[in-house]
Amino acid sequence: MPTWYEYSPRDTFLHRLNPVSRLTLIFSLLFLVSFYYDPRYLGVLLVISAAMYHSAKVPKKWLLILVPVVGWRLGEFLLVGMGQYNPELFKVWPQEVVSRVIFEVSLPIVGEVRMIMGALLWVLGQTLHIVIGVLLTLTLIYTTPLNDYVKLMRKFRVPPQITYVMTVALKFVPDIFRMYQSIQVAQRLRGWAVRTKNPIKAAKLALPLMVPLAREIIRYVDRLEISSQLRAFGATTVRYHVELKMTKKDYAVCIVTIVAVIIAMYFLIVHKKGLL
Repeated sequence: MPTWYEYSPRDTFLHRLNPVSRLTLIFSLLFLVSFYYDPRYLGVLLVISAAMYHSAKVPKKWLLILVPVVGWRLGEFLLVGMGQYNPELFKVWPQEVVSRVIFEVSLPIVGEVRMIMGALLWVLGQTLHIVIGVLLTLTLIYTTPLNDYVKLMRKFRVPPQITYVMTVALKFVPDIFRMYQSIQVAQRLRGWAVRTKNPIKAAKLALPLMVPLAREIIRYVDRLEISSQLRAFGATTVRYHVELKMTKKDYAVCIVTIVAVIIAMYFLIVHKKGLL
C-alpha cells in the first residue's frame, strides 16, 4: 500500500497526463517561482499550485512537512529581512510604500533594528517560495510513478548512475516510513504504548521504535551499497527502446505551458513584473 510521500494510482487529470507534459507543467511553475518575489504574483502561483494539489487528491496530511520547514526558515528570513532596511534596494514598488516602517526594536548589542514594508514583502515572498515549492513537489511525487522517471531518463540518455541515484532517492523516504509503520504495529501488538504528556518520558518510551528503526536504516543502507556494486555500472551497455506516447491533450498542455512561461518571462524581464 502507498505510504507517505509515494506515488498512488488515482484517476485524476494530472495522473492521466503523459509524464513529459506533467513534468513540463510542474517544472515550468517551479521555474517561474524562482524568479518571482512580488507576493501578488506568487499568490497567483500559489492558487494554481493549490488547485493542482487538490485536483490530484494528494493527501492533506502530507502538508505537515510545511510546519517544521516554514517554521525554521521563517526565522532566518526575518533576520535577513531586518537587515534590508534601505528602501533603495527595492526598485519596482513605490519608495513611499517600501520605506514605511512596520516595527522597530532596540537590541542590546546590535542597536536599533527596523523592519520596513519592502523587507516584509521580501519575507512574505520567500515564504511563499517554500509553500509553492512543497505543493508542486508533493503533487509531482503523488502523480508520477517511479517507472516514468526511469523511462524519461533513459529516453534522454541520462547516465545509468544518475538514474540509479534518483530512483534510490525517491524510494528512500517511503521505504523508511514503511519500516516505521511495520515496527510501530509490531510493538503495539507486544503491548507498547505512549500514555504520557511528559516529553522526557515520551522520548524514553519511544526507544522501542527508534532503536529497531535505526538498525533497519543501517541494514537498508548496506543493501543499497551492495546492490550498487553488483550493478557494475559501465561494464556493459544496456539499450532498450522507450516510447512515450503523447496525446493531443498532452501536446496542448505542453504548448500552453511553454507559451505562458515565455509571456511571463517577457513581462518579468522587460517590465519587471513580479519583482520588488
